Amino acid sequence: MPRALLVILDGCADRPVKELGGKTPLEFAVKPTIDRLVAEGGSCGLMDVISPGIRPGSDTAHLAIFGYDPYKYYPGRGGPFEALGAGLTLNPGDVAFRTNVATVNNDLVVIDRRGGRYINPDEVREIENIINNEVLPILRSKYGI
Repeated sequence: MPRALLVILDGCADRPVKELGGKTPLEFAVKPTIDRLVAEGGSCGLMDVISPGIRPGSDTAHLAIFGYDPYKYYPGRGGPFEALGAGLTLNPGDVAFRTNVATVNNDLVVIDRRGGRYINPDEVREIENIINNEVLPILRSKYGI
């Protein structure tokens, strides 16, 4: 059976930059591994995974690349995929949220958009409590959720 390696450079699309001689950052970058893969018989190009002219997000693009119609199977950004990846079972009617936690300074300016990448269990419980006890009551009273 033939083998294949699919490398998806998600988020690498860009526009040509005058200061880079009219090249995109990816064209300008030194990338020996990618160059070698292409030189040894690989191919590269751009793909309109949804439709020409429609810029997809990673979620819908990945569904389409793997053969799923994102108009039919798109479960929403992040939440359901993250829940399944964490081993949670979702049932019809369940809602799964995905969130990023950022670190802010005293002026509420974001200084780390990923919150240090690791959130300890105590911090997770604190966030959970805020959502359950402060955010959800507001949503329920305002929107009947």
